[in-house]
Amino acid sequence: MILDNLTRALKTQNWLAAGVEFVIVIAGVVIGFQINAWNEGRQEAELRAATIERLHADFEEIVEYSDRSLASIERSLFALRTIRTALDEGLLPEESRDQFEYGLYRGYTHREPAPRSSTFAEIESSGRMALLENEALLRALFRYDQQVEASGDTFLHARLIKTEYMQAFTRQFSTPPGGEREPGARYDFDAMAADPDFADAVEQLTAMQDVYQTWHTSQRQRAQAVLDELEAELGE
Repeated sequence: MILDNLTRALKTQNWLAAGVEFVIVIAGVVIGFQINAWNEGRQEAELRAATIERLHADFEEIVEYSDRSLASIERSLFALRTIRTALDEGLLPEESRDQFEYGLYRGYTHREPAPRSSTFAEIESSGRMALLENEALLRALFRYDQQVEASGDTFLHARLIKTEYMQAFTRQFSTPPGGEREPGARYDFDAMAADPDFADAVEQLTAMQDVYQTWHTSQRQRAQAVLDELEAELGE
């Protein structure tokens, strides 16, 4: 309709009417662009908010996983130190027996490092890093990612070292079928105390648990730094 009116005005040389119609056309185009831009901006803001929420959920889980891992490692370290004390003294007090046995059955296990954030991996692979405008948040995310990558190599090396001592460590006891503990039934403390290879294995496995603890602690700190930035973004 507007274009028809503009055409008629030009044909009849009604310049005032043509000018009015032209202004209306331009205004409609400008308004259309503004509406599109507003819609795109709103969609971008909604996508960014949803991304921040997903990252927050990821890193809450990562921090919780790290806390569980550190608690498990701390218990394993305490149990291995109980074994070392018993070997040094040549005596296993009854009140230390549970910790001693926990060290036998769990001292050589480990918790894998926490994983990457699946949301951040998706953002990075899709090239939508511009969604994350907060430079402090980006730095924290990249620092955490670097820690995850380094942890994989470090844990692999630690596991290879640990494997060297497994035979000496497990020689004096056996694990029941299904891994169920049977306190006091499947190890010989006197044989352990007389076996220098077993004592050396206990030392090395304790050192490995120290490595695991150091790396899980560092990873948790970096994950918490990300979580702090995300909570600031969310206004929590």
